[in-house]
This record gives sequence, C-alpha cells and structure tokens, in this order.
Amino acid sequence: MTRDEHRQAFLAFVAGLIGDADRYLAREKIDPLRDGASYNVAGMWLDEAELMEFLRDLVRVVQPRLANPPKPGRTRRIFATVLLPGAESESV
Repeated sequence: MTRDEHRQAFLAFVAGLIGDADRYLAREKIDPLRDGASYNVAGMWLDEAELMEFLRDLVRVVQPRLANPPKPGRTRRIFATVLLPGAESESV
C-alpha cells in the first residue's frame, strides 16, 4: 500500500473504534469498570528482539480466545491495538 492508502486505512480503523465506543456509550446502563471498558496509551522502549518477543507473547495470549464461540454468559469484546514507532526525541 502507498503512504496515503495506509493513512486512509488507519483513519477507517480509528473511525470504526469511535463507532464502537459511541455504541457502548449510548447504552442506557454502562459501568466501564464492570464492563471491562478501557483505553490507554503506553510507550515502550524495545529493541527488535524485544519487539518480536512482545508480539509473540501477545499472539500467544490473544489467539486462543479469538476462537471462543458465542455462548450464554459471554460478552463480545472489542480488542484493538495500534503499534507504531514513536518519536526518537528522548535521549538514551
């Protein structure tokens, strides 16, 4: 994809997240703590090997749960991630 195609795809991704958040917040009774609703940003300093280890760990934890079928007692959860290189402004 070109840079502009990546930009458009990312904007569509973010728009989808905003839509999901709007649908949640429009519910009559919400309790973010009970519902497990959260969002955050975390900066990590990782070399290439640490990044690969992090990604492998993340897949190992998330992948089995993606196979869970709907059933009574389960709530569909939206899990979204964005992993981008940050600015190199902080000195090492």
